[in-house]
Amino acid sequence: MSCVDLLEVESEPAWARTLKCVTACAFLDIKSAFDAACHPAIISALAVRNCTRYLVQLVFDFLSDRTAILSLDGSSSSFHVDLGCPQGGVLSPFLWSVLVDDALRLKFPFPSRIIGYADAI
Repeated sequence: MSCVDLLEVESEPAWARTLKCVTACAFLDIKSAFDAACHPAIISALAVRNCTRYLVQLVFDFLSDRTAILSLDGSSSSFHVDLGCPQGGVLSPFLWSVLVDDALRLKFPFPSRIIGYADAI
């Protein structure tokens, strides 16, 4: 989380206290979130949000036919990668956000707020 996010999380209980409300916080850090992102789910999430066909195809091409090389003790081997967003890729946080956007928009029968930052909710 960023400093601004932490300040927001800290100030929320103080604000709720002035209204005599109960405050609860839950933190979810998704281990290897970018590595576990499902490509078809990302493409579907983009399509549902009415992204242009061109953009959906661009992301599809970006995620398709990826390979990784594993080097160990002087030997290397390549393998096909069909899951996850590229580590260090500038699109990866955006693609992950698109994937979890529905979870960030959940509505509850009481006043609530969900804050997401990269792979933490």
